[in-house]
Amino acid sequence: MSPMSRIGERPYRGDEDFAAVRSLLLAAFPITPPGLNWEIRRWEGWRFYHESGELITEDPIRVWETEGRVVAIVHGDGGGDPVLQVHPDFRDLEDAMFSWAESAFAGDGPERLSTHVFDHDLARARLLRRRGWTPADDGEVSYRMRFGRGRLSSRTIDEGYTMRVIRSGDAADCDRLAALLNDAFGRTGHTGAEFAAFAGAAPSYRDDLHLVAVAGDGSFAAHVGITYDPVNRHGIVEPVCTSRDARRRGLAHALLLDGMGRARSLGARTMEVGTGRAAAARAFYEDIGFTEIYEGRFWRWPAAAA
Repeated sequence: MSPMSRIGERPYRGDEDFAAVRSLLLAAFPITPPGLNWEIRRWEGWRFYHESGELITEDPIRVWETEGRVVAIVHGDGGGDPVLQVHPDFRDLEDAMFSWAESAFAGDGPERLSTHVFDHDLARARLLRRRGWTPADDGEVSYRMRFGRGRLSSRTIDEGYTMRVIRSGDAADCDRLAALLNDAFGRTGHTGAEFAAFAGAAPSYRDDLHLVAVAGDGSFAAHVGITYDPVNRHGIVEPVCTSRDARRRGLAHALLLDGMGRARSLGARTMEVGTGRAAAARAFYEDIGFTEIYEGRFWRWPAAAA
């Protein structure tokens, strides 16, 4: 590609662009710093984790391309805030991307926007500060690990529970998972239909990497999902959860170790998981063996009034 190739921008074109951005994320993963872009599990969830199987978003979306190749996109995170995915060769577009996002997402009102930036991304931080964004105290953490040559530890699941994979084609399993997600995360909106739609359409989804701990009454007490990226030989952990009544029994710990072993047997060399800054979650992943730690924070625009 010529360095003088013309770069244009345009609206989103549905699943054609979904596939193009997914390819961008796969190609960019080994040459970008951690957290610059979403991983493919999150991208596929954005597109397919909806009951209807259709993309449901009121957020604006804009695509940048050159010579028919998508190199960047701005889209929403589901909460009305902008997210950037960009090939590292085209990071000079970020100023224009944020300029568009500030106008398209904020509209004519004073609404504050939020975007997440990892602390090691000094270029993005300098750009945002120049544009009037300010860092907040809250943020996310990305944990990564390399399998290397060592053996993975294992853990026997607690008595009274059994471990198995989800059967995404079974409506009862999908409903049990939705009930667990609502209980574990304090939500009410998850349904079996949305999980069934995601499992049936997401290109990377595999039942054999989505594990559950089943209680004696048949309900799901814990769940760990893993997505495997064979292009980069990389595993992504999402989600990890335990019902409120089954915590502190090591259920998620046992599921995660088993799932990591499954990913490694498929060829994974690295794993990652994202979490907030809660001390308990951080201690859990560090105890598992996630030794690379990348911290970030949310930036907000416009700056808060003094």
